[in-house]
Formats: sequence, C-alpha cells, structure tokens
Amino acid sequence: MSKQSVTSKLIDLICRDREPICQLAVMQLVETMNKTCSECQADRRVLLLDPLCNGRFYLSLLVEASLPINALPRDCYKIRLEEIKKILLGKPVPVPTSDSVIKLKDFLRILADITGDKETYKKIGEVRRRDDLIAICRELLSKLKSKVSLGDSLTNNFLCIIYSGDTPIICLIDFERRIVYVNLQYRKPFLSILRELSTLLLRDYGLHGDVLESSMGNTYLEIEIDTNFDHSSLESYGFSGLVSILARNGKKILLIRVMENGSPVLSYSKILDIIRFIGEKHGEKQ
Repeated sequence: MSKQSVTSKLIDLICRDREPICQLAVMQLVETMNKTCSECQADRRVLLLDPLCNGRFYLSLLVEASLPINALPRDCYKIRLEEIKKILLGKPVPVPTSDSVIKLKDFLRILADITGDKETYKKIGEVRRRDDLIAICRELLSKLKSKVSLGDSLTNNFLCIIYSGDTPIICLIDFERRIVYVNLQYRKPFLSILRELSTLLLRDYGLHGDVLESSMGNTYLEIEIDTNFDHSSLESYGFSGLVSILARNGKKILLIRVMENGSPVLSYSKILDIIRFIGEKHGEKQ
C-alpha cells in the first residue's frame, strides 16, 4: 500500500473534524515512522526487545485504521502476536502490550492455538459471517484454562476479561471492524462500554453497585462499601476530587465520577484498580 493511502487511512481515524493542522501532523507522523520502521526492522534484537516506537504504538495505530495485512510492518506484527499469546497465558513479555490492537482473526487463531483446537484454527480464515465469528470467539474463550468473564452485549463491541497472571486482561472485540483491543489500560471507555465493564468487574470482585447518570451530564460509578472503609486510602490511586460518600438505606455508598459532561475521565486501568482495591478490602472483612 502506498504512503498516500496509509496517510489517508490514519487521517480518517485521527482527524475526525478534518482540521488541516491535524492532517499535517499525521502526514509528518507517517513520514517519520516510515523511516523509524525501516531502521527498527533492520535490527532483529531491537525489534524484539526494544522497538523504536514505544510499545509498538504505531503498529496498533495502523491496525486500528483498518489497513490490510500487507501494509503492516510484517515482522513487528508477527512478534506482537507472539507477545499477545504470552500475556494471555500469563507469561512475561519484554515489551509493554498495553492497548494493543490486532486483527480479529489473528486473535481467534491465538485462542485456537492456546486451546489446542486445530480444527477451528484451520477454518478461521474461511469464516465471513459476523454471527459465526462471535460463536467461534465465545467457544474458544470458554475453552481457556484461565477464568474468563464475558459481556452480554449483542452489539458490535464484545467485552471480555481474561484472568491470567497477576493483572486481568481487558479485551474489547469489534466484530464490525474486525479488530480486537487487547490489554486495555490507558484508553478511556465510553458509557456503553463502561456499563458492561463495571458490571463484570463488580461481579468478579464480589461487590454491588451501578452506573448512574446525572442531569448535569456527569456519570458516576456507585459501589456499596463497608461502613469502616476509609475512602481517603483511594487518594494513592489518583482519584482526588472524583470520590464522594453518601448514606442510603443504612448502607455506605462510594460515588466515583467517571464521566464529566459526557466525556470519560478515568481509564480502563483506573476503573479496574479502584474496583479491585475495594473488592480486596471487602474480601478481608469476610
């Protein structure tokens, strides 16, 4: 694929309002990264252990822009797939995989490889229908040895949390665009995803709560907590100014502002951190 086509795809992804300054920035990004990718892929050790773009962010950007496989830096993408396989198995990797983006069928092939389902692995490339892909995905996730929490949404975005290793791996599968966001951490979920994410995490950590919207455009994560819970302990997680306490029907309720004026203010990892922290404190009381 030509540099012009790559630039056009990235402009469509990044420059929603088509502002000229944004388009110029993307053009410069493509120019710079073409040189960086060539230099990086020329040194196998650097590519494997210390890629010149932090966490292979440019690779994820190209995949998210729906570029075809032949437009991706081949060796970098191959290594990224191996890294994803390792983190799903709870194994360490030398390069951060936070907010990785890979193609849907490659994600399914990784799951089939992990579960040893050779028959499914072979037929993935032939599957076209969205419903068939969803069925394969659900089946493969159910075969993982790790604990997996699946969302119930029937929309194009399918949320799953894989409990492998020390930290849960949050994945968002986009069946319409045929891409998967793996190990979501620094991105911020929108309301529809936030509701499902909160439901799964609260359930997994033995907590009760809900997502509430105010008439002012703010959204809050409401969690029931023990009456002796010290909410000031949450300051170390960077929630200063976002947390408040109220009492309702004899219960102590923690309110965390997760959206302001309709825009998310907390990342996936921050939401995970606070629910896990409260869940572990709650578990100590049992």
